[in-house]
Amino acid sequence: MKTVRLRNVELGDGDSKIIVPITGATEEKIIAQAKELNQGICDLAEWRVDLFEKHHAVSEIVKVARKLRDVLGDMPFIFTIRTKEDGGKFEGTNEEYAETVSKFLLEGECDACDIELAKGKPLVQSLLEAAKSHGVKTIVSSHSFDKTPTVDKMISILCEMQSCGADIAKLAVMPKSIQDVLNLMLASAKAFENLNIPLITMSMGKLGSFSRVAGLLTGSCATFGSYGQESAPGQYDCRDLKEIMEMLYE
Repeated sequence: MKTVRLRNVELGDGDSKIIVPITGATEEKIIAQAKELNQGICDLAEWRVDLFEKHHAVSEIVKVARKLRDVLGDMPFIFTIRTKEDGGKFEGTNEEYAETVSKFLLEGECDACDIELAKGKPLVQSLLEAAKSHGVKTIVSSHSFDKTPTVDKMISILCEMQSCGADIAKLAVMPKSIQDVLNLMLASAKAFENLNIPLITMSMGKLGSFSRVAGLLTGSCATFGSYGQESAPGQYDCRDLKEIMEMLYE
């Protein structure tokens, strides 16, 4: 499998890495959280820009991103502006979403950018090209908060992400039964065998929490842990997650 390197972190090399979302609403809270993360409690940071109170102002986003880069040092960070449809707070149109991401790629600083598959292939591919032209890796993501699709459908979604040109494919689904959790894990394992890009997969909520530490079995190259506010249901506290992962990987 092809791996993706973000600064000093290799995704897809066998070990599942820990990503912690930065969820502060103000610049002060964002920077304070980043300072805490740069103490060895995770491998990567994800800035959830849609939770920032000034997320409609690209100039403010860029200003904070540059401060984040200084605070995080060599820790890679992912730029994510999650829309309402995919579980976030950004309520702009697809065109406004694309404009915000494009302008940030032009002026900001990040190591990877999350792009939502639901925005449609033309928009997704234009943003993938923009990211590539600025040396930024891409995570194409899909979120289902009301159900777990069939195994074949989940595999198809991950394959579509690869065919679009994603560097990393991310799939998060909501289970209603233990079987749903097992189906997500099976779909991830099968996709891992057949795709040549790293995967990040998870079953959300309390019921799906085991899938977040099952990367060794499912081929998921990273998992998300919280530090303070959760960015998605079912996340472990990153400090507990680190302890669990260390025990598992030993």
